[in-house]
Amino acid sequence: MTVGTPSDLRQGGRLSQSRNGMDDAVRRLGRFQIIGRLATGGMAEVYLALSGELPGFRTLIVVKRILPHLASNGQFIRMFLDEARLAALLDHPNVVRIIEVGHDGEEYFLAMELVQGKPLSAVLRKAARERRPPTPALAAYLIAQAASGLGYAHGLTDGDGQPLGVVHRDVSPQNVLVSFEGAVKLIDFGVARAFGRVAHTSPGGLKGKIEYMSPEQASAEEVDHRADVFALGVVLWEVLTGRRLFRRETELATMRAIVDDPIPRPSEVADVPPELEAVVMRALRKRRDARYSSAHEMALALERYAFANEGFSPQQVAGYMKGLFAPEFLQWRKTATAALDMQVEPVEQGNARIAALGAEPVTQGPTMALRPGLSSSGLRLGTDAQTGTQSRGSRSQGSSRGSRSQGSRSQPHSQTAPSSPSSTAAPSKGDRVWVYGGLAVLAAITAAGAWMLARPPASTGAAPSTRTW
Repeated sequence: MTVGTPSDLRQGGRLSQSRNGMDDAVRRLGRFQIIGRLATGGMAEVYLALSGELPGFRTLIVVKRILPHLASNGQFIRMFLDEARLAALLDHPNVVRIIEVGHDGEEYFLAMELVQGKPLSAVLRKAARERRPPTPALAAYLIAQAASGLGYAHGLTDGDGQPLGVVHRDVSPQNVLVSFEGAVKLIDFGVARAFGRVAHTSPGGLKGKIEYMSPEQASAEEVDHRADVFALGVVLWEVLTGRRLFRRETELATMRAIVDDPIPRPSEVADVPPELEAVVMRALRKRRDARYSSAHEMALALERYAFANEGFSPQQVAGYMKGLFAPEFLQWRKTATAALDMQVEPVEQGNARIAALGAEPVTQGPTMALRPGLSSSGLRLGTDAQTGTQSRGSRSQGSSRGSRSQGSRSQPHSQTAPSSPSSTAAPSKGDRVWVYGGLAVLAAITAAGAWMLARPPASTGAAPSTRTW
């Protein structure tokens, strides 16, 4: 998947909203403000987005939106979420960090850190057009960084120290990002594997970037981390030669070449030092047990070669990228500045919730919350009045319960729409009825008590009274 500069940048001093591939009403995905579309691939669309609401505290990120035909596939979504949870555990300088995995309605997306740069596939195309291929030392360093990220992912363990068995399965130039400042990062761990798992169980068979599959993967065998080592060896071969290793006329012919054809030495195509060629050929062994045992081992071999060349420095990556993509680099700087300064559309629910802070909660019907002019004793008397007048009180209790349930159902709506002052400042008619009824009962009880105290005592020989209270 290619990630590049947004196609719709400054227009009239502001960044325009990219709506290609999205509904015109969509401005956000989750809590992220969409700015512009970066790319479209077979699994997702990639957007530049803003995280944060306050000016000066915003961050540019990338949001990868799963395409609708996959988002509607329940099997894919279940596997995508499983793999995305695993990918979110990855934390390494050479792996793009997953910020959030979420959904907005029927839209599923990944939010990840922004890498201001180009995929290695774009680097190779531009280098071929301008006849500025990377030096062998630079090529070795780029692939060594990618191998370091792979080695970290392959060795990931759970909380008990048990290996998680992470395999990328889609290592290719499109999934190796090179930033303008010289960083090298891998992308698409979770999405690629979930897509592959669905493809294997769907009519049509094998899907993905077939040219970078290992022989065991092309043969539909079980794969492990050494399949990624083979794929990275293919990428290194192509970086050194400027040509495609396994491209054939058809997918079937490509898979046959991967499984059966001998691997040509890169020195037969380009000027490649023997030390570096040995690394390439070992990574491309057909038998997995003959390859490097780990991506870390391959990374160390490549780093030894790169730093053995006098005059090489990692800073050369940034110089090479800024020289090869000078206009794009300047455009990215303008894009970042404009995006961070743009006016963000507020989230309605969040703003209503902020506006409601410090205000009296909106209520409907009788409530136990104290209000100005009412006391807790008055509310208790209202309860006594309800028990004293059972027949009428039962009907009132039913209406009161209905009012309370209605208030609880309408509460979420009241948070998003400001309430009128009259609905919160004065008691409702139902409240006044309960309070006045309670006062009346209290007055009746007080009068009856005074009358009993003031009545003269009855004579001893009088018959017992049959009057009941």
